[in-house]
Amino acid sequence: MKRTALIVYAIALGVTFFMCSYKEGAATHGWDCTGGETGLGNAAGCANGGGCHSTTATPGIVVTLQLDSVGVPVTSYKAGLTYTVTIKGVNTTTNVLPKFGFQIAAFKGATPQVTPVNEGAFQQTGLPASVHYQTPVNITYTVANVIEHDAPLSPASGTGDSGTVYTESFSWTAPVAGTGTVSLWAALNAVNFDGQADSQDKWDTTHLVLSEDTAVTVNAVTEIKSALDVNIYPNPLSDAGLIALTNVENGTYALSVFDEQGKEISQRAIEVTSGSQIISLNTSVWATGIYLVKIANSHNEKVMKVVKR
Repeated sequence: MKRTALIVYAIALGVTFFMCSYKEGAATHGWDCTGGETGLGNAAGCANGGGCHSTTATPGIVVTLQLDSVGVPVTSYKAGLTYTVTIKGVNTTTNVLPKFGFQIAAFKGATPQVTPVNEGAFQQTGLPASVHYQTPVNITYTVANVIEHDAPLSPASGTGDSGTVYTESFSWTAPVAGTGTVSLWAALNAVNFDGQADSQDKWDTTHLVLSEDTAVTVNAVTEIKSALDVNIYPNPLSDAGLIALTNVENGTYALSVFDEQGKEISQRAIEVTSGSQIISLNTSVWATGIYLVKIANSHNEKVMKVVKR
């Protein structure tokens, strides 16, 4: 009788650990932990499904989200274009946390919703090792489409002690024109990997609000000739280039760079004070391809095609 009780107790412990550790991803159990979905029993973070880690976010793990295009961080999107999403966590505690898991969703609007609307499309194949795309397994609990871990992940740097960095990246394609504001919601949990889901593990949530960029971009295959005497060299270029303005009127000019799809990847103001001026162009973060560089003031502009090799 005693032996039977011990066996039953051991099985119960195993089931409890399996149900609350979510080592293969919370969404596979039907939970959205990102904080963007407040209905259907979903709480923000790793307190879902019984509070196996802790009931509130645990100070010490700093979580951030970044959306970027051609290596340039952005806070807006253009409809239909594909971006890189990066989640990053940093351990600032004395706890040794050598493994982590995460979950990310993309919803319409800027605030949490009882039943949010999924927006955009996450990468579904070719994801990093031990990362998967998951649609709702039971709409009784969640409506979120998420990217999450399906096995404990190793840090990008460090061995789990203070300063350890946890990160993963993948792509997200923006929704159709007219969608409006979209937000990315995420949870990251760094764990001590001791076989127990307890308060020694550290988790937190974050979100990133993205406005829709509705500005009309230049045609990505057309150069615009103008009276502005502006040239770029060398062309093709590698990690840097120079823009030469010759015999132009003094004043403020906007320098914009567009990729092959016509998406603006950078913009800055230039003050011309001498009629002729040399401007440096840092292209080290550009991917290989064709770009358009536009120089414009209030009444004139020139667009030039350059090649990054």
